[in-house]
Amino acid sequence: MLPRLCLFLSILLAGDSTLPNGIRVYETSESGDSGNSFEWTAGYRTGVRNETVGTRALADVVAAFLKSTPSVRAMAVAAYGAGGEIEFFSDTDRTGIRLKMPVWAKPMVEDAVSDFLSETPLKSPELVDRALNEVRSRMPAVSDVRTSVEEQFRMAVLGPGAKFDLTGVTRKTVDDFFAMHYGTDRAFVVMNSAPMKSLQSVEGRTSLAGPNEPGIESVNAAGRAPLPSLRIQSDLEEGAVILGVPVSSVYYRNWYAFLMLDRLIHEVVQANPATTLRPSLDSYFYRMEVAVPSGQTAGAAETALLQELAQLQYVRASSEQIDAARRSAIQYLESAPVQEWFLSLGVAERRGEGLDWVRSFSADDMRATARDLVEAKPVIASWSPRVRTLGLSVEKLSDIEARAAKPPAPAPPKPGLGPVRLTPFPVHSDAALSEHAPVRLDSGVSIVASSAFAVFVAPDSLKTFDREPGPDLMQTSYGAFRSSRILVMAPPDSLDRAKQQWAQFQGNPIDTAPVTIDGKITSADIPALLVLKMLLDRRLIESDLWNDIQVEIRAAEGPTLSIRGREDSRRIVRDWIREIASRPLPEADLEWAREAAVHHLPGIRPQLQSLIWVLNSDGLIPDLHLIPSSQIQDVARIYLQ
Repeated sequence: MLPRLCLFLSILLAGDSTLPNGIRVYETSESGDSGNSFEWTAGYRTGVRNETVGTRALADVVAAFLKSTPSVRAMAVAAYGAGGEIEFFSDTDRTGIRLKMPVWAKPMVEDAVSDFLSETPLKSPELVDRALNEVRSRMPAVSDVRTSVEEQFRMAVLGPGAKFDLTGVTRKTVDDFFAMHYGTDRAFVVMNSAPMKSLQSVEGRTSLAGPNEPGIESVNAAGRAPLPSLRIQSDLEEGAVILGVPVSSVYYRNWYAFLMLDRLIHEVVQANPATTLRPSLDSYFYRMEVAVPSGQTAGAAETALLQELAQLQYVRASSEQIDAARRSAIQYLESAPVQEWFLSLGVAERRGEGLDWVRSFSADDMRATARDLVEAKPVIASWSPRVRTLGLSVEKLSDIEARAAKPPAPAPPKPGLGPVRLTPFPVHSDAALSEHAPVRLDSGVSIVASSAFAVFVAPDSLKTFDREPGPDLMQTSYGAFRSSRILVMAPPDSLDRAKQQWAQFQGNPIDTAPVTIDGKITSADIPALLVLKMLLDRRLIESDLWNDIQVEIRAAEGPTLSIRGREDSRRIVRDWIREIASRPLPEADLEWAREAAVHHLPGIRPQLQSLIWVLNSDGLIPDLHLIPSSQIQDVARIYLQ
């Protein structure tokens, strides 16, 4: 897994301290991005592992509450506007927020971090009600087969406390739960710079349940009676077999042994299971799932899976398989999110011990772990796919038309949230945009400098590459197209080499596919479309809808905005576009959106260049700071037509 936070690839504990208010601060050594990125993670050492005592639903409500608070939305707007990234997380042991942005933008969020750790339900009771409604609306219908199986499975593995239940939960229930588990004595901050002084201003709160020090209990399944398989009746097209087995905390070698076994299972088990092994400070469980395709039964799939797992304790894995599993396990333990997880919970040394165990893991250890899995009396839940039968049914055309005309029931709307405090961009220097028109090579292919390696085949196929594609890709992937349909993009330092390669390209002269694009937005209006997207994204963040709706510009879909989400949510965005089209934009909002567009241009530049080129082969991306409000309004009107 490639880490999103490059800083933690080779994390070193540079310093840690506990502030008078109880917040634990961990400072990491500088690495990655040459010190150009400011990165931090902040939150609480409280997560959904409370499910074992029946409070998982309350933990989900608190997570939804924190995600909607003004401080989080203000940080999200600041990070997004600066071209950074922000992520809210809630795992088995933690609830919090992760942020990465340019160093120059750090002043935009310094106060918001301390504001986030000062948020409590008592300060924003209306957001508690909103969070309760949101979590309740996310709960699937009890009649749903997978929901029913998952609930029974989790209760069998974790006990009756795993039942997701919000019956009788009120605002006061959430207030009391927050006071029990989310004091500043459970708060943490991990950052790659000196601790911010504003953290000391956070008023201390003591968790009534205690500071939640790491637990070190192990799992002993030897005395547990085997549970019968949970067989569920289903009418789904595909079935599944789910297996769960208890695993100890990261304090024990058992967890790292299961990590190695998991990697081997992905190498050798033919059923191709999907597996989940989460690091946890307390005992949890290892989960495995295999699909049961139509025409097979869950019982047969379950038997075959158990036989393959049992075989692992008798057949010695080869040195190549052990080495592959070891490399995968080490890569996982050294990945950015995992290093951050151990550090934020104050158990970084456990990861080092785990790495030592993994490096010394042998084939005999693997067989012993496979035996532990089999003898742990796994909990198994399954359902078979629906049996297909031939039949004849008669239906009135009028009934079909009536159902088609009836719109689906909308989801309960979230109460609207107002704009957040907008922090001005600090003084900084953006990379100069040196834009040149695409060059037509002798082969007929067009090529242009861009921010990434990409190839666009008009009218609707764009592929970007993580690294420079080899010359063999030209003919194998693009030889079926005529040269005039192809636009090649490459970073400036690789442009000359790309020109030499693509000058030798031989296209397909008999390719006569038409190159037509629907839509009224012109090549000159594409940059204004990007600024309009920035305005809409900001409103989505401010309204806490950024996980529900995505507004995208995609070359494959033509010169328009692609709005993804439920119809009632898309309607909200269309109303915003209608509002933007109807009145001039406030100057502050316009300036923010243009600056945000500049910061996001590197990531979206191949999409824009492809659209502009297919509409006008000589078109350029202009200085985004100069796009007038009137042009953005015109683009909004055109979109609504």
